[in-house]
Order: sequence, then C-alpha cells, then structure tokens
Amino acid sequence: LFLQMLRVAESYVGKTLFITGVTGFLGKVLIEKILRDLPTIRKIYVLIRPKKDTQPQKRLDQDLLASPAFDRLRTERPDFHEFAHSKLVALAGDVAKDNLGLSPSDKELIERETNIILHLAATINFHEALPLAVQLNVIGTLQILDIAKRCPNLELLVHTSTAYVGCTRSGATIEEKLYPFAHEPESILRRLLNSDPAELKKSTNELIGDYPNTYTFTKCLTEHLLVNRRENVPLLIYRPTIIGAALKEPFPGWIDTISASAAIYTTAGLGIVRYVRGKDTNVGDQVPVDYVVNSLLACTASMLNVPNYKICQFGSSVRNPFDWKSSREVILPYWLANPLKRQIPGRQLNFRFFPNEHLYALTYFVMYDVPLALYSAYAKTLGNELSQKSAKEMKKFVARIRKISDTYSYFIMNQWFFEIVETEKIYNMMSEEEKLMFQFDVTTIDWPSYLRWFCYGIKFYIMKEPCSTPDEDRNVPLIYGNETLSDVKWALFHSPEVNNLNKNFTRQQMMALVMYSPRVQEVIQEIIQNEGVPLNTLQKRAQDILDTMAGEIDIPVMRVEGWVFRKIYRNLYKEIIVDEPGLKRVREAMPEGPLVLVPTHRSYVDFLIISYLFFTYNLPLPHIAAGDDFLNMLFVNWLFRHSGAFFMRRSFRNDKLYKAIFTEYIIRILYHGHPLEFFVEGTRSRSGKTLYPKMGVLSIIMDAYLDGGLPAGVNIVPISISYEKLVEEERHADELMGDPKIKPSTYGLMKAFITRLLNLNFGRINVQFGVPINLKDYVSNQLQTYSTSPPLPSPYTINETNDNEVDHKKKNQERTSSSTPNEISSLDDDGNLDEESAGEEFICEGTRKHLVTDLAHHIVANLHKELVCMNTALVAALVLAYRNGISREVLLVKFRNLRVVLEQAGGRVDGWPRLPKHYPDSNESNKNWSHAHSNQSATHLEQDASGFLTRALKLLSPLLSQRRGVIQPNVSHPIHTQRPVLLLSIYRNQLIHLLFDVGLCVCTLASYGGTNGGPTLAEEEAQSPSINLVLETVGVADTYGRTQKPPMYVDEDTIFQDYLFLRDMFQYEFINPLTRDQLQERFEESLVHLERKGEITREKGENNERRLSVSQSKNFREEVPLYGSFIWPLVDSYWISLVSLFSLLPELRTRETLFLERVQWLVEKLFSQGTLLYFESSSKDTLRNALLKFQLLKIVSLQAPAESDTNKDSWITLLPPFNDKNRLSELVQRLSRFRKLPSRVGGLSSVLADLSVLSRL
Repeated sequence: LFLQMLRVAESYVGKTLFITGVTGFLGKVLIEKILRDLPTIRKIYVLIRPKKDTQPQKRLDQDLLASPAFDRLRTERPDFHEFAHSKLVALAGDVAKDNLGLSPSDKELIERETNIILHLAATINFHEALPLAVQLNVIGTLQILDIAKRCPNLELLVHTSTAYVGCTRSGATIEEKLYPFAHEPESILRRLLNSDPAELKKSTNELIGDYPNTYTFTKCLTEHLLVNRRENVPLLIYRPTIIGAALKEPFPGWIDTISASAAIYTTAGLGIVRYVRGKDTNVGDQVPVDYVVNSLLACTASMLNVPNYKICQFGSSVRNPFDWKSSREVILPYWLANPLKRQIPGRQLNFRFFPNEHLYALTYFVMYDVPLALYSAYAKTLGNELSQKSAKEMKKFVARIRKISDTYSYFIMNQWFFEIVETEKIYNMMSEEEKLMFQFDVTTIDWPSYLRWFCYGIKFYIMKEPCSTPDEDRNVPLIYGNETLSDVKWALFHSPEVNNLNKNFTRQQMMALVMYSPRVQEVIQEIIQNEGVPLNTLQKRAQDILDTMAGEIDIPVMRVEGWVFRKIYRNLYKEIIVDEPGLKRVREAMPEGPLVLVPTHRSYVDFLIISYLFFTYNLPLPHIAAGDDFLNMLFVNWLFRHSGAFFMRRSFRNDKLYKAIFTEYIIRILYHGHPLEFFVEGTRSRSGKTLYPKMGVLSIIMDAYLDGGLPAGVNIVPISISYEKLVEEERHADELMGDPKIKPSTYGLMKAFITRLLNLNFGRINVQFGVPINLKDYVSNQLQTYSTSPPLPSPYTINETNDNEVDHKKKNQERTSSSTPNEISSLDDDGNLDEESAGEEFICEGTRKHLVTDLAHHIVANLHKELVCMNTALVAALVLAYRNGISREVLLVKFRNLRVVLEQAGGRVDGWPRLPKHYPDSNESNKNWSHAHSNQSATHLEQDASGFLTRALKLLSPLLSQRRGVIQPNVSHPIHTQRPVLLLSIYRNQLIHLLFDVGLCVCTLASYGGTNGGPTLAEEEAQSPSINLVLETVGVADTYGRTQKPPMYVDEDTIFQDYLFLRDMFQYEFINPLTRDQLQERFEESLVHLERKGEITREKGENNERRLSVSQSKNFREEVPLYGSFIWPLVDSYWISLVSLFSLLPELRTRETLFLERVQWLVEKLFSQGTLLYFESSSKDTLRNALLKFQLLKIVSLQAPAESDTNKDSWITLLPPFNDKNRLSELVQRLSRFRKLPSRVGGLSSVLADLSVLSRL
C-alpha cells in the first residue's frame, strides 16, 4: 500500500533534521520550503560556519532568515521570526575541519536526535584547487557518514551529488547507477591525503584524467567511497543537473548565486562574454531550484527506513530537452530589452557558439588578443601611467573572459541524457494534491518563459536593478545579426513553413474564383438587363478590374524583401520591439479560423512591418488592402503586389461591378484561411490621433459572416504600432499646414529614402498585439446586449435647449444620428455570399450597421489599450505645455511624474519597467510577493528617467531649442518657422487617449477658475479685447459676462454638463463613444485623480449638493498647462471654425477646401497677432474634423457637387436654425468660455480688416 501512495508531508511529521550548506542557494530554498509546507517537523539543526565577529546564530538571522527568499513566508506568517527560531537551531561548524568543527556537546546532540541528514555543503568552484576540493567535497562528506553511523534514530543519509559524475561518457544516456571510477577509490584517496598540496596542484590534470574539473572528479570519488563505507546506513545519493533560478517558489526567478548557467547568462548580459566554444544544437540540461528541492524532499520521503542505497537523478534532458541555441534566442532578446546597468558601455551584446576550435581561437584572437596587444604596445611606448594601468586592467579582463568561456565550454561542446526513472516513479506514487504542493514534473516547464524569469531573477535579485516581471513584459527586441552572410542565410532558409498552413492559390486562380463566383456573375447579369451593356464588355471590364486589383504572395520575392528590409530596419531603427506574448496569442488563435489584422496607421512602414514580423516568426503572411495610389509607383506596385497587397479604389459608391468584385475578393481570402490586413482608419493619420474608423471592409466581413459565408472562427487582431520618430514627420507637418497631399511615386520614395539614410536614428518601433476578437462571440454578446439595452445616443445634442432636462430614458431607446456618423463610404450596400443557409440572416439591416459600427469602435478601443507611449511623446507633450521654456531639471521631474500619471491611467511607456504587481500563480497568498521589493525597485526607477529623457531629446533635437539650460520649441516669429510646433503636437497626440478626460475636466474647471485668491484662468481671459473685437465684428455680443469673478465653489453637475458638451463636440478627436453611465464613471475617475493630486477639493453644500473648488496651490497652476494643452488647441480650432461660419450668413455657400484654407489663414493671422496661443490649432485635420462635427450636428450641410461639375469639392452652407446670427452666436459663446487666452493681446485691426475676405466666399 505504501508503494502505491507516498505521503510526503506526513513522512516528515515529528522528524529532526540535520542539514549542511543552508546558507547556499539550494539550502535557502530548501529551508524555506520546509518551514512553509512541512511546519510539523520537530527540529532542524543547521551547520553554519562562524565568521569573524559573527557567531552562527547571528549568521542564521543575517545570511539565512533575512534573505528575500523568506519574504513570502514572512508575509504569510506574522509570527515568522518566532516560528523560524522554534524550528531552526544553528550549530557552529565547518565541513573542512575535523569532526565538522562541532563541539562535543553539539556533536552528541546531533547523534542523539537526528532522524534525517541532508548534506548539501560542497565547493561548486569548478577550478577549485584539488587539495581543498578533496577536503570539502570528500573528507567533509565522509565525516558526515561517520556521524550518521553513530545516530541510533537515523532513518536516512542524503548526499547531494551531481548528475555530471558520469560526464566522461559524452553523448550517452546516464543512468541512475554507480559508474566505474578511473581509480580504486580507497587507493586514490590515500594518495590524495598523503601527497604534498603543492605536488597535488602540479599533478591535478593527471589525477582527474578525463574529468573536466576537480568538482566532478571529487563528486564521483565521494559517491564510490560512500557506497563502499556506508555499512548499514540507509543512503540516498541525489544527483541534480545544472540548478537554475526558481520557476515558482519561493518566487519566480528567485536566485542569489551566479554559477553554472547563471554565470553564462549574466556575463552575456553584461557584454563580457560574446563568444563561447560549444555546439548550440546540444541539449543543455538545467532544472529550476524549486523543482530540485521538491524532488529532493519527495525522494527522501520515499527512502526513509529503507536499509539500502539508491541513486536518484533529476534532470530535463530526457523528458523536456532544450538546446543552447533555443536558450540564446530567449536570453539575448531579454537582455536587449532589459539591459543591465553595469553592461560594458558601447559594447553590442552578442552570444554566439563556435563548435570549431580553430574558428573560435581565431575569433578570440582577432576580437581580444589583437586589440590587447595594440593597446599594450601603445601604453608601453607612448602612453602615460593611466594608460599603462588601463592596459593591465584590460589584460585581466581578457583573461577573465577566457577563463569563463573555458570553464563552461566542456559542458556545451558535449551533451548527455540523464535518466530520471527512479525520480519519476516516486512522483507517480504521490497524490494529486501533493503533486501540486511538491511539483517537479519537468514536462510542465515552458522553457522560453522560464528563461525570461531566470534573467529577470539575475537582474532583480542579484544585480538589484528594477525591471518588469516577464508576465508583464511585452517588449522583446527583434534580433538580427550584423553579418551579410547571416542575413542571406536567414532570408533563404528562415520560416520554411510560412504560408503552408493555408490553401494557396496562384494569382490567376484567385482571379478566376472571383470572376466566376455567383456574386459577380449575378451583378453582371443585372447590369446587362438594366443597362443593356454587352456581356463581352462587362467581362473585359471585370477582368481589367481584377488585373489591377489582385495580388499574390510570392515566397521567393518575400525572401528577397526579408533580406532587404532586415538591412533597412537595422540602419533606420535602433530596435524593433515585439509583443511576443501577444504574437503567441495570435498563433494560438489561428486554428480557430482566419485572422483579420487591423493595425494602427501612422506611417508607410506600417504596410511592411507586420509582414516582416510574420515572416520572422514563421506565421502565414497576410494579404494587405492598399490604396490604388500605389499603382503610380512603377517598381513599388510590383513589389507590393507580389508581397500580398491588393489594390482598392478610394471610392466606388456607384460602381456595382467593382464593389461585387472587391467584396468577393476579400471573402475568398478569408474563406480559404488566409490572414487579411487592412487599416480601419483608412489612411495614415497625419496628426498622430486615431482617425474615425471607416466601416467598408468591416461591413463586408460582418455581412459575409452573418450570411454564413465565413467560418465561425474569424478572429480580428488589433495591432498598435508606435514610433519614437516618424520617417514622414516633415511631410505630415506640411499637409497639416495645408499643403496638398502628394501622390506616392517611386521617385519621391527613393528621394525620401536617401534623405532618411542620412539620418540613421529613428529610435524604436514598438508593435503590440491585442487580444483577438472572436467574431462569433462578439456578435452573440452584442445581440444579447441589444436585446436588453439598445445602443445609446450621444450624451449631448447641440439642439437641446436645456441639458438638465434631457430625458435619458427615452434617448436610450434609439440611436440618433449624432452617435453613429455615416463613415461607411462606398460600401453601404449588402455584400452577401450566395450560400443557401445563413446562420444569422434574420438580422435586419439596421442591426447589422450597429454591429459594424460598434465593432469598429471596439477595435479602436483595443488599439488604444495596446498603444505604447514613446518617450518622445512625453517630452513633446511637456515642451508644448511649457512652450515658453522649461529647464532640463524641471523637465526631468515632470517627465518622471507624467510617466506615473500615464501608467495610473492604464497606459504603458516604452522602455520603462513596471513594478511587480502580482505573483503569477493562482494561489492568492502568493500575490503579496512584490511588496517586499517595491521600495527597492522604485529607487532604481528614478535612475532610469535621465537616460530616457536624454535619448528622447536627442531624437527631437531638430524640433527643440536648447539654450542656457532652457528647452522650448525651435521656433521664431514668422509663421513658416512654427512647423516644429505641429511636429511636436503629432508626437504629443500619442497620449491623448489617456489624458483626454482629465484634460476636459481641467479645461472646464479652468473656465471657472480657482477659489480664495487662487489661479483663475477665466479672470486672465476676461474682457480680452481680441475676443470682444472679433465677436463685435461679426455682430455677436458677448453676453456671458466674462468680467464677472468666478464663483467660490462650482456645482459638480454644472462641470459635468460642460464636460459632456466638450466630449461630444470633440467626438472625432478621441474615438471612444460611451453611454452616459460610462461617461459619468470617466468623469468621476478624472475628478478623483485631480483630488488625489490635491488640485481640487470636493464637498457637499448646504443643500446636500456636490460641489468642488479649485485648489489655490501652486501645483494646480503648474499642472493646468499640461492637461489643458491637450484640449485648448482643439477648443481654438473649433471656435475659430464656428466664427468663420458667420461669413456664410445669411445664405451664402463656399467650397469645403477653400473654406478650410481661409480658416487656416485666419488662425495664422490671429496667432501672429498674439490672439491665439496655439499654432497647432491651424491643423488641417482638426479643422476638417470640426467641419464634420458641424455637419453631424446639422449646423452646416456638405453637399456633393453636380455630376457635370468638374470641381468635385463639396459645397458648405449653413442650416436652420444656425443660419440665424443669434443662434450661431450662442454656440460660439458657449465654446469660447473654454478657451485659454493670453493675458495681453495686441490690436487686431489689420487682421479684422481681412475678415471681409471670408464674407465674400
């Protein structure tokens, strides 16, 4: 019965243990585990070597119990100190001394009471001098055996050896048995003991023979001597392989010793070791220390009172092998993403294996010996005393590198497979409950995840540096070497199975499938019947459309592109950061059905980066929807077409044939399992903000799914791409200033590319993958939501006369036009497959549109959620907020603070480590583990800020002026020099999704001002001659009483109504439609944030109403510019656009493009006169958004021109009731309340004289 069920915990009840080596890495984890999970043990006697002025009991407290390894236990047991001292007894001793250095009384105590001896003490120095290695590893163990023989209550002696005692059998399977020793054990021991130590050192190589070092030699000798001398002592020889950092216990990644594989990983991260002699295809057997402890305790329990000896090995090479190459592919990216502070400056990290001895020697000679020789010769002949000292240090450094490499090369050049038959038998005897408590099943180890935790442990616990935990770290650098041959090899042979997962068609086959599909043929027949167009004409036209549209994935072309882009990315970007956990989710979603990839769109690089990443990670390459303007680029269109791109017109609203072909093409891609990539924003965002989503492609996908034409497992993957510096930044600024969009051309591309090559520093790209959205689950959940809570309209409608009397219950019953702007462009009609059965065909047209619109907004919300804020964005936001100048010291403080604010808002900042928040295990008691380390990490985080700030300032240096320690935008008075402001605003807008709501609150609060003499922006703006003069010119009286002193307290409901007004007005600036309850929650969160920072005070009034006042502290005045700078430029843009509409009174009309040009002109004029503070208010994108919003609010009408009109620009006219001056003025006045005006404004006579130009439009 016992053989069938092993009860580990029960086996230790009431037992007394004697343990050596407890202050070592393995010993600490063993003691922690026993105290935590075997609390019923009676007593643990621990042998601790006294140090100078430090007695064993003090060492027990300082070196053992004070270790971070016990932090979890300290958290779980408030009585930890008393409990630990009730179990642990420190005994002074030393395994290198006679009788272990024990006093007679201590020795008698051990012999009388001990039940189990666990001998862990040993020297693990591979190159320990042979006499000392013999004394510690052999003689010390034999003295333990002598004590064991005198223990009447002894149940087991456990000797911790190493699995590498059989390392002389390279390539073989090492079994759990005693292998023959090269010498007769007793004879060689006598020779070792009787020889002079100096002679032993000289004859070490002869004595150890085929063993690589004194450690494995002495361990093997010890095993034979124990077996020969044990007599009746029950003996367990426990052989672990390479012991690494903890997998789970006491904490993931915990380690406090640099040895074995930890030494290799650490020196690689420091840049010390770059080349190691070894075969990277060999298996490197390593096991987590907590698995070692658990298996040791289980094996010990299984052998209690068994009067034999047994050998139990523990390793991973047989059940879960992992080679050194795979280790490198995890370790190197980790160190690149999380560099060590002590890394050798300017030294590029590398970690390569050389199986060829001569090639390794040559590389070492060229990379180390030659530079050392040259520098030493220089120092000796021409150098000073300092250079000569440096040469000596360099010589020591090179020797250290050689020693480290030589120490571990033997174990990497060879490989062994260690049987764990006995250990597995013991594991299978355990109950399921104890298998969880004492887990050591090596098949459960996820090696990439474990090695990342391993490196985390080295960085956090040994190097004492802050870093995000690997489960939170989604920033892995993409690795590429520097050698031409390695690039060619990578391009030709990498990703051998790419795109083999799906059914492939040639371009001609795909075109035929589309051409003769029922959908396209039906449209052809319809056109023939209705319009009388000949069949041949329509077929030829359809073929021409397909010839222009269709693309294909040509793998040879992709391999050449891979090689080219590998070169380009290496030269243009410092790093490409990839969300590998997110990519893993994408890979796991692939078997469910086709993928729809939806990246953000800020740069032309977006077209290429996803394909490049999918090729790199051996994922199916996507088909990419691209605009037909690329067809003008001679070579580029061919390259794109053979890389999976297919080309679509920007508009084809009235072309039924084109629409049917395009719809069928997309559906065919997904139906056959290929990934589809398209940009939901439709075009690149020049302003850095997310554009309002276009619904066309989503409509096709949704209709096809609802009509049963697509598999149920369609997954939509939002992908956020962030850039530290945009390649097209200057062109973006030109277009925002009103320059016409230039069509792409090969010449333009080559010119831009060559120009950009001169600036080889565009920083980092960060690519994050959102959680895949399963279309079936999404539709099901949304339909259920619609059945109980219909979609809500916009919270504020401009035509409402009293915001406090809105019947929200009634508005919840329908969706108004203001909540779902018509952005479906050319694809409003159904695009359905002709399958006979449609699972959701009962869904009406209106519901389908709601599903598409809500899905688009859901995708945008996920894009925002995954978007990483680059450090250049933080600097740009701060410089624009304090654009009159800010010192570097103050900027550094605000830079740190802004990073904290962004993380509190749910954002992530590129490069900044996050403090550990939770223990990645289901056990709630483990979640307190980070508390003990948070203070340490917080201290180190502050040290990183300066480096991040310096790099961001360098990248933005052309846009900044840095004189006398003051930083500000690099501008002067002329308007054309203000481009840096627009460029900085592009980067700042990366943050708007995180600070939009709190910015709105600050903007509304600032319009009322502070209390008790505090800062009052409204007072600064009051009676501004510029605003009054402009309003008087257009015939509008300022009836809002701007000279009145703001109230002492402001009603929260009033602030909330202003917040709703602004949030609705800026609907196109921040794409996140919410219900009123959700908006109330966002508003509350923003107020709590401001209250927590001490910027507002909230209380209840006399009538129990909720009211607040603005803090009069300096902090509020300093924080207002930062939060407000995200909103005030928008207020000015919309305000000046509204003011410009007076020029259309009473019934005039003008072209849209001309109107926008004149508004930009007016903004520039007012800015040059000092009336407007924000030049970025002239952004063409923002002014166009304002016009779209005015159309949505039925303030203006945008009418398409007649078909005969050669000018296709829309006509703008005012709609009733806003064609009445008084009604329009009310809206202008309400919006003007939220503007920030300069305290001093010059005259505007020259500007106002030109306002007549607007009136003549």
